[in-house]
Parts: sequence; C-alpha cells; structure tokens
Amino acid sequence: MTQVGGMDGSNLIRVTPVLYAGDVDKAAAFFAGTLGFHVGFRSGAYAYVFRETAAFRIFEGANPQPTDRMTAYIDVEDIGALWAEMKDALEALEPGAFEGPLDRVYGQRELIVRMPDGGLLVFGQTL
Repeated sequence: MTQVGGMDGSNLIRVTPVLYAGDVDKAAAFFAGTLGFHVGFRSGAYAYVFRETAAFRIFEGANPQPTDRMTAYIDVEDIGALWAEMKDALEALEPGAFEGPLDRVYGQRELIVRMPDGGLLVFGQTL
C-alpha cells in the first residue's frame, strides 16, 4: 500500500461534521462568541467554523436531525482548561443550555452544550 501525507503515513486531517441551522449567522456567532471557534468562511447560507483540529460546516436550512440528540463529539486533552475558557459565556446563556463538566461511568469527563437549534455538542476528555 502506498502511503500519502505526513511522515507517519497520515493523510486525513479532521472530520468536519455538517450541521444545519435555522439561522446560519446566529449559529456562526454562537460558535465564535460562546465556544471560541473562528469563522473561517461565511457566504450566503453557509459558514465554516474551526478551532484547533475541530471544524464544522454549517448550512442554513431545516435540520434533518432531531433536537436533543448529540450532533458531534469533540475529544479534548484538557476539559478543565476548556471549561475555564468557556465558563462565563456558557453561564450567560439561558438555563439548561449546558451541562458539566461531569464524569461519566464510561471513563469520560464531558461538557455538553446545547446549540441554538437544539442539537447537543459534547466536548470530552478521557479520564
């Protein structure tokens, strides 16, 4: 098998889940203002947001996924540092907009954030 990419043979950089939002401006602003992502591109009904090795492609339109379901899971090295960074912005949201950080029986410490359209974004660190 031929290897392409870095010295270790890696070629895949990241997975960028596609999210659907009723209002792409509101979703991009939430990711940037509350979660510390950068808006890499914004045009019409589309936005691309990224932070370190995590990224999302957001399209305006009907959400094909039911709300109250996990939309994406982002593994992190230090959930405490992430919580310290996001704490004030998350606590300024309406009640029930986030949960955690909390330890799970399956060996993860998680911070669960409800996005404006209801889907759940989970940040997790292996304990």
